[in-house]
Amino acid sequence: MGIGGILNRNIFCSVLAAAAVMSMVINIPLLGFRKMKPRAFLIAGILAVWPCVRAQVAPAAGPTVVPVVGVWLVPAGEVFKSWLDYRHSVRMESDAPGGADKFHGVKISSMETIIRRADTQQTVARIPFQGAIGSELMDERPGHVEFTADYATYDARATALPDGEAKRMDQGPPGSYLLAIYVNGVRASNVVKIRLDPGFDVVKAPTLQWGGLESNPRAPFGRVLLWAIGPTPADPDLTNFRLNFCPILVDGTVRQPPGLGGSGPRPRALLSGQRFAVLFGTNSGHNGYTPDFDGSQLHTYAMAYTPADQPQPGGPGNPSSQPRHYTAAPFSFDPKPHPLGDAWDRASPPGESRPVAPPVSVAIPASAPPGHS
Repeated sequence: MGIGGILNRNIFCSVLAAAAVMSMVINIPLLGFRKMKPRAFLIAGILAVWPCVRAQVAPAAGPTVVPVVGVWLVPAGEVFKSWLDYRHSVRMESDAPGGADKFHGVKISSMETIIRRADTQQTVARIPFQGAIGSELMDERPGHVEFTADYATYDARATALPDGEAKRMDQGPPGSYLLAIYVNGVRASNVVKIRLDPGFDVVKAPTLQWGGLESNPRAPFGRVLLWAIGPTPADPDLTNFRLNFCPILVDGTVRQPPGLGGSGPRPRALLSGQRFAVLFGTNSGHNGYTPDFDGSQLHTYAMAYTPADQPQPGGPGNPSSQPRHYTAAPFSFDPKPHPLGDAWDRASPPGESRPVAPPVSVAIPASAPPGHS
């Protein structure tokens, strides 16, 4: 707060206190008080000026800072049996032309995953994030994993928590938790909410399920995602590639995916119980589907899907003799509100930097080819 603001607030508090005293000492109901006994006078005076005093001594919120990069924190599901089972992936984006991995010398000195209890906002872990995050940036994190575009090692970006931290947190209670990623001391990712349930069974869980992510501090709105769990028995037709380019139902209309174009992950069938998440959309709102839809608006998503009917590079591999059909229950998602992020920032410690969006003149490019990431 500036000097002028402090002075104005001090003047207001002084006037309020004087009015309270006048109202109580003489029989003038300026503030609803009348002449009263000394003890009541003291109590009433304290109550009258306490809001101003509290505002004066309350710890100031930290400065607002534009994160150097935007981070999409993508959990591999909504419910997990334990922290040892928890997985997420990370998508990075910057203002530079070229998309996700064009950071042009942006300096990353620290990166950590912060975990809080959802009911109390109490921090239970601050874990250094050492997974690969991108090329063409100044990655100065100690012990980090080097970025590579080789699909054989690309899974380094799909991360688990360190075993020691996961085992420590598994000693705590189950329930709902919040997670966010900080870069250079500032929250740079969306806030996600997951639930730990020791009774969760991936065999009984739906194979496909829609979900939604709030926006990160650099993104104009959130994005919808599709969670998949490899069925039991495994289906050789259900591959990561097909899920990245699958037809979807939006507001009751079938939307065909963009052309394959030889891009996307190397086709691999999901193993039984294996988690996979597909993040849809771009920061422009366009998705590349036919007919297209505006991802910045409220929509209802659903799916009715037979993977064997969809081509993929290299053919189907070892197709099943009895193709299976999958559905995902309808899910309505409004990408504009971000209550988890707002509550997180309000509960952050005094003095901690708060994230703020970049100026509207800064165009944030899509973090992946249209339609998927």
